[in-house]
Amino acid sequence: MILKLDKKTVLKMIEKYYKEQMDLEGKASASSEITWEGHGMSEHEVCSVFFKIRGKMKLLDQDIVTQLEISEKEVENALSYCLAQSGFKMDSYEFDTGLTYGTVRGYNEVSTEKRPYFNGINVKIKEKVKKMGGQ
Repeated sequence: MILKLDKKTVLKMIEKYYKEQMDLEGKASASSEITWEGHGMSEHEVCSVFFKIRGKMKLLDQDIVTQLEISEKEVENALSYCLAQSGFKMDSYEFDTGLTYGTVRGYNEVSTEKRPYFNGINVKIKEKVKKMGGQ
């Protein structure tokens, strides 16, 4: 089964993971940029997604404001954690990203530019995990 998680849901899952696992209460964000991938003749533009969370955490009885950049592995951990709490096991995932074209209107000209987009993450999950016994 494939779950299509929109951007808002993914960010909520990241916030929940960091709150429960690292005691960091904050707001997650995602931004997409056009980057280059490959080498030489195979070099091409792709959409890359960058995640951050900004919030407060307790350290030595003080609230510390911090901002963390989140790796793709940590996003994967957050997805797995939240899905496991609902009884699902994640098999694989794929970012719903790409490049689209938009029209830019200037003073005396009209041009087309590439724009990156991030719509969310498509997660392939295994069937719901059944709990056995008194668990």
